[in-house]
Amino acid sequence: MCIRKAWLSGALIAVVAVAWSCSSDDSGAATGTGGSAGSASGGSGGSAASAGGSGGSPSGALQKPEAGLKIALFGDQGNRAESREVLEMITEEKADFVIHLGDFDYGDDPPAWEKLMDDGLGDLPWVAVVGNHDIVKLTEYQEVIERKLKKSPKIECEGQPGLNQSCSFRGLKVVLSAVGLYPTDHVSFLNQELGASDHLWRICGWHLNQADMNLGGKEDVTGYKVHQECAKVGAMVVNGHEHTYGRTYTLADVGNAAMGHGSMGDYDLIELAVGRTFVMYNGMGGVGLRDYESQHDTDTWWAAGYASNMTIIDNQRTPVADGQAEGGAVFIEFGVDGDDTKARGTFKTIDGKTFDEWTITIDPAGL
Repeated sequence: MCIRKAWLSGALIAVVAVAWSCSSDDSGAATGTGGSAGSASGGSGGSAASAGGSGGSPSGALQKPEAGLKIALFGDQGNRAESREVLEMITEEKADFVIHLGDFDYGDDPPAWEKLMDDGLGDLPWVAVVGNHDIVKLTEYQEVIERKLKKSPKIECEGQPGLNQSCSFRGLKVVLSAVGLYPTDHVSFLNQELGASDHLWRICGWHLNQADMNLGGKEDVTGYKVHQECAKVGAMVVNGHEHTYGRTYTLADVGNAAMGHGSMGDYDLIELAVGRTFVMYNGMGGVGLRDYESQHDTDTWWAAGYASNMTIIDNQRTPVADGQAEGGAVFIEFGVDGDDTKARGTFKTIDGKTFDEWTITIDPAGL
């Protein structure tokens, strides 16, 4: 396990703490009067401008995840019975690796969160990116994340724990960003880390949302340039923040709302390629479940959605009564059916139901 540390000083924590009240432009960098923390991407060597900004193709054979590798994803955890049930389900599903998409225990209590994760996941490797509820005790949460990475020899990470960090695990590339929360150039960081990668499957993860990329009331925060940077190399985008679940169709023009973000294809088949992505968010890590908001009635890009008052399959909305499960996890298994370019995704709730299931393919041409 390799970690290139870039720890924050106490002074920088104050900068981060005010960053969430700053405005966010479409560069993916938080801006405002709190000053600049400077360049803190902690990425691999080389200039961001030359490391794949055009969706370049690293030379040589692409690294592929080990056949059967299964990952779990969730955010917005809390420290409730439902939070523990989500972790229990992940271990029962025999996931190999977990990506936590931010908002940890909601109590500014890193020791309690560390115990929750250790008790629930044991030796299972995981990485995490911070959410807006994790800023007050940022340094302490970073220490928890680093302690876990040191115990996980198969994870290789560079960058700042919980902020901007690039990790590889058994042939899978995961690039995490604190876009909207930490004042640095997140677009350049993603460009650098994704462009320098020779992995077939790449995942971009951050906590916050755009208004069109959630089914609740979250507003534009991150800008779309971060999404577009991931789409250049056919990377999927995964988020938390909104306490519901949603998954888009394949998006060939993410950020172009007038054209439905280039939504295309079947609801149960995601076809990744250079220039294409999809967005999946899961804010159902256990803290609770929120309502679907009617402002999304005219959205045309939702393959699936799950909220306290609505479910969506193939963009068809079905109102539901109270009583929906308040926790769930997304699972993605790679190399299914003996095909390195094929994966299978599922969203399962803590009441034992599989709500959403889909196939993901990736075209390696140009990667």
